[in-house]
Amino acid sequence: MPAMYLETIGKLQDQGLETLKQLQAVQLRALSSFRTILTSAPATPPAAEASKLPTLADMVELNVSFAQRFLEQQNAYVAQLADVFTAAQKDLASATDAAA
Repeated sequence: MPAMYLETIGKLQDQGLETLKQLQAVQLRALSSFRTILTSAPATPPAAEASKLPTLADMVELNVSFAQRFLEQQNAYVAQLADVFTAAQKDLASATDAAA
């Protein structure tokens, strides 16, 4: 029985990752289109303002840092969730044994 639940959860996770992958592909296409629009637009004088923008490397580093913190937070949450369900399973087993 636990294998069925694990299989179902695994399938849901796979679907979630596939959905995320599709969303990322859409975003990349949109950004590529935006880039094309920007490169075909007439030049604007305030080029000095562009130097104040973060570099792609800075943005990547920031996003990777966020992803790591997100995963750490999710791992802590899932561990706590597992503790709650483990305790609930033990309580249910104890109650079932007591009733029998």
